Amino acid sequence: MTGAETAAASIWDRERVWVTAGAVALIFLAAIEALAVTTVMPIVSAALDGQSLYAVAFAGTLATSVIGMVATGAWSDARGPRGALYAAVSLFIIGLLISGFATTMHQFLVGRLVQGLGTGGQTVALYVVVARLYPQELHGRVFAAFAAAWVVPSMVGPFLAGAVAEYLDWRWAFLGVAVLTAAAFAVIAVRLRGVDLGHGEPQDRRALVVRLLLAVVVAIAAVGIGFSAELEPAWGWPAAAIAVLVIGVALLPLLPKRTLRAGSGLPSVVLMRGLAAGAFFAAEAYVPYLLMERFGFSATWAGVALMLAAFA
Repeated sequence: MTGAETAAASIWDRERVWVTAGAVALIFLAAIEALAVTTVMPIVSAALDGQSLYAVAFAGTLATSVIGMVATGAWSDARGPRGALYAAVSLFIIGLLISGFATTMHQFLVGRLVQGLGTGGQTVALYVVVARLYPQELHGRVFAAFAAAWVVPSMVGPFLAGAVAEYLDWRWAFLGVAVLTAAAFAVIAVRLRGVDLGHGEPQDRRALVVRLLLAVVVAIAAVGIGFSAELEPAWGWPAAAIAVLVIGVALLPLLPKRTLRAGSGLPSVVLMRGLAAGAFFAAEAYVPYLLMERFGFSATWAGVALMLAAFA
């Protein structure tokens, strides 16, 4: 591509506008759901009598997203990203529907686990689509659009979810996103029809199976940490400690070498981003719960608190 062609190329030109719009919409809606659920979870746990499983509703989704990432990455490498993307988005929508129609906390948790598979999977699949469909010169612009699709929901998502839960019903925080995701998916699916996204390359199946099994172990251990809160302290703390140890061991082959020792370069970046994200999401999960249960905030005002934190 010449300099003039590069300057003229855009992620919003006629060839790519609908794929770009659909991909950004999928990222935006996944972000809305991830951030909105923090505001509605206190209401959900009270309505479904599942306060003791509050932590699992968050930990489970993050845990299964690891499985979704690994599985979708392997699928995309082996057979191309099209089928992987379709499967991941479908799982995300199915998970939202299960959660939205749940009548017990355990049904709700099943939906959250399925959502995690879809969320992790569609993110990886979309990145592969970008790599295959867009010229390298446009990759930075696409990823910048994806980043913006996360920033905006962090500012308005919790407030909107709180208002929906307070003035309509908490179920619409899930069902509404499911409907919008289906629409965004239809846009990108139609535009990708007939587009050559590659068919993948032969992969080491043994290595793929090992990575997937490790991801499953990490997910089970992460969910186990949440369930340990239901145990007596004499059993809960040791169970949580064992789960953390299992996660640390299982993650080693999935992370860059020397990550847990904060090695220079990429390992230290991965470690610090993981610690920062963990602290952020842990605080975000419990701040609305604290405000609503301890201080009597409404869901809308608890969402405002998170919105202001995003601006800070």
